[in-house]
Amino acid sequence: MSNEIIEIEQSRDVSGVVAVQGAKNGILPVLLSSVLTNGRSVIRNVPKLSDVVILKDLLRSLGYHLEFAGEVTVEPMGKLCSEVDLILAKKVRASFWLLAPLLARFGEVRLPIPGGDIIGARPIDIHLAALRQMGAEFTIADGVVHGQCSRFLGADIEFKFPSVGATHQVLMAACMASGRTVMRGVAREPEVITLGEYLNAHGGRIDLSRLVSHGQIEVEGVEELRTGDVNFAIRGDRIVAGTLIGAAVIARTPGTFISGIAPTDMGEFLNILQEGGVEVFEDPEKFSRDCSFPALLMPGIGVRATSFNNPNLVKTSPFPGLATDLQPIMMAILATGNGRSVIREEIYEDRFGVAGELNKLGFSILVKDRDATVEGIGESTILGDCYVEGGDLRACACLILAGLRAQHVLMVGGVHHLRRGYEDLVRNLQELGVRIRLSSRNHEFFGVGC
Repeated sequence: MSNEIIEIEQSRDVSGVVAVQGAKNGILPVLLSSVLTNGRSVIRNVPKLSDVVILKDLLRSLGYHLEFAGEVTVEPMGKLCSEVDLILAKKVRASFWLLAPLLARFGEVRLPIPGGDIIGARPIDIHLAALRQMGAEFTIADGVVHGQCSRFLGADIEFKFPSVGATHQVLMAACMASGRTVMRGVAREPEVITLGEYLNAHGGRIDLSRLVSHGQIEVEGVEELRTGDVNFAIRGDRIVAGTLIGAAVIARTPGTFISGIAPTDMGEFLNILQEGGVEVFEDPEKFSRDCSFPALLMPGIGVRATSFNNPNLVKTSPFPGLATDLQPIMMAILATGNGRSVIREEIYEDRFGVAGELNKLGFSILVKDRDATVEGIGESTILGDCYVEGGDLRACACLILAGLRAQHVLMVGGVHHLRRGYEDLVRNLQELGVRIRLSSRNHEFFGVGC
């Protein structure tokens, strides 16, 4: 366990321009789908994250050549291997998305079942049911899924829940299937579009035109993908963008602009902020003019916040609703807002773990089942001068944002979690003027709470 911690203290009126990293949830399925391709891919805007490094090692073990130097180059080299390193695969849940690509390429695969985590279970029944409709057969023993399929067959598939992972899985299978596949009730997240566009760049025949409006994808399977080179860019990370916007709102920014992110990728998040009184700018020119910034030519999202009035109810839901990954960020915003609000978590059954750590800091959050009632502190501060720890990636980010209201230095542990999804959150916040730094402490100190 790393003894690194993040130290943060009260920061008000922060402002600036920050470029958002490439999307973690965009690069992971794109990397794994490269198993289907025969040519060389150059993938740009790839974030340097621990999960990306693990998948890079996993693909290398299968016989793929990868270079990572500002961008990732992937291409098959010589004889490819179908045997997955189970130890490596267990380190990152997204590795289960190799199920369809390896079945399509080799006809057989063994993969560990992705375990649940602190925020809840990650069921695979939707994945397996859909792939069975396409001709695959599966057995499960000792925590490992064994799959076989001579070739996927096109099918009409109705999802019982818009699972992002299952949508990725079936999309990759359908791309190489014999015949036409219609996918209904699929996830509409921007990262699904990213994967579809990447496969199309390699010669896939995926129709995404009804995805956003109807939750439907139609795919004509191909025998094989093209062997030519493909140059592809990963879209900006909407969760990282939401984290930075959340920091700006909590610090009551006179003007903050996050570049490299499309406003349409943020879903309900921006609507909630606007309802609470935050000014949201989708036009860089208007932001520059109204917030007295130099002219901005890049697309992005600008915000200005003098206060935040908590809505009565905020609930997570599949895109375009509020992303469950932004729920802990919203909790920090509400905890520092005006009034009472209820957060209803409708995706994961146990995603309020960070509430206990926030309560140690002097916030008031009452959790009951899937609801968390949050009493905002308005423009007040918390004492700080203690240690708290994030039990998962987004919980850690939530505590860091709460530290923006700390009178004294707040120490946040769990930095190793943070590196799964944030390339350099500390540097990003420093660019806005936040008083934050990466530090280290002796392990004896880690027992000290508030």
